[in-house]
Amino acid sequence: MEKHTTKETQKENSNVKKQLNFADNHEFMLASQNCVAPFNHLEIIQDGKVIWSQKAYAFLEEECPNCANPSLWENARCNHQTGLFRVTEQIFQLRGFDMANLTLVLTPNNKWIVFDTLMSIECSRAAIEFADRWFNENGYPEVEGNLAGIIISHSHVDHFGGIRGLFKDFKVDPSVPIYVPEGFTEAAISENLMVGKAMGRRAVFQYGSSLEKSPFGSLSVGIGQGQSTGTISFELPTCEITENKIIAIDGLDLDFQLTPGTEAPAEMNTYIPAYQALWMAENCTCTMHNLYTLRGAQIRDGKSWSRYLVEAQRRYGPKAKVLFHAHTWPRYATEEEPDAINRYLLDQARLYKGIHDESLKAVNAGYTINELAEQVALPEELTNQWYLRPYYGTIAHNSKAVYQKYIGWYDSNPVNLNPLPPEREAKQMVKYMGGAEAILEKAHEDYEKGNYQWAAKVTNLVIYADPENKEARALCRRSLTQLGYQSESGAWRNEYLTGALELKEDVDLFSIESADSSELSAQMNGEMLLDYLSIHTISTKKQQTGMVKFTDDWQLSNGQIHSLTTTYFIDYWQGILTYYPISSDKEEVTLIYEGKRLAFLQQMLDSSGEPRNWSMLFKADTNNYFNIMEP
Repeated sequence: MEKHTTKETQKENSNVKKQLNFADNHEFMLASQNCVAPFNHLEIIQDGKVIWSQKAYAFLEEECPNCANPSLWENARCNHQTGLFRVTEQIFQLRGFDMANLTLVLTPNNKWIVFDTLMSIECSRAAIEFADRWFNENGYPEVEGNLAGIIISHSHVDHFGGIRGLFKDFKVDPSVPIYVPEGFTEAAISENLMVGKAMGRRAVFQYGSSLEKSPFGSLSVGIGQGQSTGTISFELPTCEITENKIIAIDGLDLDFQLTPGTEAPAEMNTYIPAYQALWMAENCTCTMHNLYTLRGAQIRDGKSWSRYLVEAQRRYGPKAKVLFHAHTWPRYATEEEPDAINRYLLDQARLYKGIHDESLKAVNAGYTINELAEQVALPEELTNQWYLRPYYGTIAHNSKAVYQKYIGWYDSNPVNLNPLPPEREAKQMVKYMGGAEAILEKAHEDYEKGNYQWAAKVTNLVIYADPENKEARALCRRSLTQLGYQSESGAWRNEYLTGALELKEDVDLFSIESADSSELSAQMNGEMLLDYLSIHTISTKKQQTGMVKFTDDWQLSNGQIHSLTTTYFIDYWQGILTYYPISSDKEEVTLIYEGKRLAFLQQMLDSSGEPRNWSMLFKADTNNYFNIMEP
């Protein structure tokens, strides 16, 4: 990584200090207070591999250097606060042990309810063991052996992937109920099922997974330091919350509010009346969130998200004394700020509704997707709140999400209807612009003027026309580096710096393990598996039809096993797989499979498997490492 900051970047970062009130340290106070057992130099190592490290971020305890946006540095300092935190007398959080938080709620019968499990079993195991040492020394029951229930707030892997690490033997106790929002299982499995390889590769850019942890590299992704790289686990839930209602777990009432289609397809908030505590899952965080996540996902509805935030405020805001979430740090209603929670909830609602509405105003005025970033603006009284700063999402890319949700990618200019692929377009552009040498001469001038976005754009054209052009690669890398150093969004910084890194010579491409290669794949139902196989067909002239029967087992909350057998008609035609469920058992069944899906999937993708005539029509996709910065 180029460790040089230009005068223009230094000036941009210096201006940030003038725009925001850095004398206000309220967020850092909230992030660091009530830490009963600090562990800022935490490092989790498994088999010689660093799974997660806060020790690597010790540099955040120093003054902000000029290679970092000062606002992002403040956010990173807050996310670096690691240890066991007392939210209330009965609620504790383990923060900084992964990108998300692991929350422990004590019941009247001295047992614990876990809210979210972190992403990796190594991280959740380390968190539980760390908490139990403090609990044992301070008169609290240990978590080990005293779990009354597990609440999983939503369907993103950083909130359920560590579930087996809650148990010493890494096996989930079947007597411990697991509560999830309606639609959780399908959403959790399908999130990465169809495009898991692409998401895994793109996630490297968003989370900065291949970057060094230093002032010149990864700082924060806004909602945490980044993603852990341990083992992901998955356990089928025992209880799905299908409506807003109150449920008692070990004598403690929990009031669930379903919020589908907000930050995740399946999500829920929880209010604990006895403790006047409101758990907002990931529907609130102390930063602007994403309506579109850069790794790739379906667009989130800012209007619906805002509506559920207002509903939470109306239902719980006047009663709650503390608000806590799955990422970042709590908010409190105090004598000095009795309305702090209500204001926080409404500000968050105004943020997403404002982006939604202002974007549509611009769309209806004829602005295109790339013009929205300069057209959409919200009141400074809102955007200057530290807990709404763009450390994760930004108005620029969230406004584009609104555009995409409502009218899609096409701007209605027929010139853009069927453009050339990037490599062919780049070669034509370079030719029309007078050749690579002429482009690079002007690009150097723009770089010296601080026009880094344009310098990066045109040098990347040269790279796509001629990937071996070392001068273009070097200048594009330098331009992206300066853009990264200026970025207030941790995700944007990671994107820019990862792009710069991958333009270096002899750098190995990196990808994050996706859900389709983890335990989640084993839980696919028959239809999901057929969908998955549909994008792993081999294009041949072959035609083939048959029947496949799946038997899926679910363990219900009363311990009973429920089985469902479904038979599908399947048709393979020149690489296209179609299917349809049928009710009749009279037709001859070609394939029968019961139990876990993963073994069946491996069988179908293995040409030596049985039945051979079907397995030869599919292939495993092992390419996680496709190019992004060059053809």
